[in-house]
Amino acid sequence: MTQPEKQVIEFLQTPVAPEGGILEKLGVRFYEVSGLDPIHAERILEMTLSGETPEFASRGALSQLLGIVARGFLEEAERATTDKLTGIKNRHGAYEFFTQETARMQRGQSKGGVVVAFDLDKFKPINDTYGHDVGDLCLKAVGSALKIKSRKSDIPARFGGDEFVLILTNTTLEQSQSHINGIAKYINSLRIPTPQGLVKIGISVGAAEYNSKTSLDEALSHADQKMYVNKGDRKAVTNAFAPANDRAPQ
Repeated sequence: MTQPEKQVIEFLQTPVAPEGGILEKLGVRFYEVSGLDPIHAERILEMTLSGETPEFASRGALSQLLGIVARGFLEEAERATTDKLTGIKNRHGAYEFFTQETARMQRGQSKGGVVVAFDLDKFKPINDTYGHDVGDLCLKAVGSALKIKSRKSDIPARFGGDEFVLILTNTTLEQSQSHINGIAKYINSLRIPTPQGLVKIGISVGAAEYNSKTSLDEALSHADQKMYVNKGDRKAVTNAFAPANDRAPQ
């Protein structure tokens, strides 16, 4: 039995007395897919939620009910761990993933990895000068770039504002250096179409390795330190807007 199924069963066996809410919503959906009449559909839900065994319910009908509620759990969990603006993981989703990654390392299924911190250069002037709608377009572009350039085993996340994180699994700094530099170069080459023209963005990067004894906060702290050093050393982006043929700073 999977963990979501266990959670659903525990939920269904919890004695509650909802007034219309869940019984009404699930009852309608259950009735639509189960073929049962509304009275029996509501009764199955009511009995299951109170911990009773609905004797008249077929095994198939209860299986369908379990599927409906399980999908609801998964959809709600996905919403809770996803950044609404960019569609990638949010802070909560990153921490949840790192907890799972730590368990994999402890089981010997991963040798560790790299946490990468990304921070947009001169993002505040873009917001202040051209408005938050343009700023949001830039953030969406960075989120899309991280998704496109990430491996399936890695997790990009937005931690808020213009702060992004990429968790690379089963790798080292040496092995991932070229990949990280490629992502940064790609983002620095982006030209974002907006109603005001093409926006060019710059990004600073820092990375740190982690292992089974490293917390995400510790890895992020080291990555942030390196990122801010890099931000101070590299030439800052001074012009937010650029012609289409303008090259990103190297």
